[in-house]
This record gives sequence, structure tokens and C-alpha cells, in this order.
Amino acid sequence: MALLKFFCDESYDSDPNKGTKSGITTSKVPLHVPRTYVVGGFLANDIIWGNIEKPWAEQNRKFGVSRFHGANVNARDGEFAGWERRYRDSYVLPLLGILQEQGRYLHAVSIGMYPRDYEKVINRHGRRLFGNPYIACFKTCVVMIAHEMELIGMPREDKFAVRFDRNDFESDAVKIFYTLKDDPAFPLRHRLATCAPGGWEEFLPLQCADMIAYDTYRLLEDKNIGMEKTRKSLESL
Repeated sequence: MALLKFFCDESYDSDPNKGTKSGITTSKVPLHVPRTYVVGGFLANDIIWGNIEKPWAEQNRKFGVSRFHGANVNARDGEFAGWERRYRDSYVLPLLGILQEQGRYLHAVSIGMYPRDYEKVINRHGRRLFGNPYIACFKTCVVMIAHEMELIGMPREDKFAVRFDRNDFESDAVKIFYTLKDDPAFPLRHRLATCAPGGWEEFLPLQCADMIAYDTYRLLEDKNIGMEKTRKSLESL
């Protein structure tokens, strides 16, 4: 049996006022609704993840940062405050190279939506069924991976496990995963192995997931305002 591992993260425009949770609204308290929401990550086996982890960690050590974080890298703030653009690029480009070196053994999966349109188009009952933006995107990633494994004819016993970055909806995400896995009506449930939240400190591949989630978020944000140009980092992947 082959066991693949999917590490994923979310990316969205945060509340400019901060102090409120993101991604859903309720009848009692109006919460910030992002313009764009993405859940994305990479799927690979343990050998490929092993090829990635050591050089990725070494690049972080070389530049004296604790981790890659797409939003901070792009804005050059947080740990990356004061970095010149060229210096920032000299950090990021080798990380992209590490991912590129894995070729077709590393698979990117990203799902995004425009939550404000979601709330306009789908009524409250429908949103309860589909879930908030995070859950709707997360669930679609899981189903899509299972479908692709079936489509390319992987042996029936091959499965994938999910590890996602901790967030406000982690208990719902785990519940959704195991609901699908235990549902006899879901024809691809045999592809699902395990699902659990984790942190970037203990699972380095979540930093890779942050990269693809953030770049997909920027792609959808740009499309929303009529810009069609794909970021070079996403294009290279």
C-alpha cells in the first residue's frame, strides 16, 4: 500500500480591523468576510517530503528565519522586515528550486473562492450544507485528490493522509474528513487515511503549503480586479 501525504494551509485577506475571526458571518455578530479565500498544499510520498525538508530547513537557517511565510515574505515585514527585494529573492528562489526538483512526484492542489459572492449566491441553508469558506475549500481539496487517484488508476489500497495548519475551523475539518471516510455513499472513501491539524514548527511541509496557498490567493485576488498576469513564483511551479 502506498500512503501519500497532503499538507495544506489557508490564505485570505485578513480583517483590517483585526480582533475578529474570519471567514463566516452570523446573524448576531457581523464578522469580517474575506474577498478571497484559498486552501492549498502539496501531495507527495515520504521519500519526496524527505528530499524537501533538509534543504528547506537549511535555507531558513542560512537566512536566520524561523520559517517561510508567504504574506510576510511578500510584504517584507515580520522576520523579513528591512530586506531588499534582491535579498528576499535570493531566499525564495532556492526554495522554489527545491520544489521544482521533485518534478511530477510532487503535486500541487489549491481551491479558492470569493466568499462575498458565495454569501450572495448561496442562501444560508446552502452555506450550512457546504460549510464556511475554509470548510468548503478544504472538503473540495480532499474529494479532488481522491478523485484524481482513482482517475489515474492507482491501486485501490493506495491512500492519502491530510495534515493541515491549525486554524479556527480545525475540529470541523477533521469531522468532515472522517464523515466522508465513514460514509458508505461516498464512492472514494477507500482513498482516505487520516487527518489531523499540526503546526509549522513540527511539520516543515506546512511551509511549502503556505507558499502555494499564498500564491493561489494572490492569483485570485488579481483576477478579481481584472489583472490576468500570473506571479512568477506560481508560474514556475
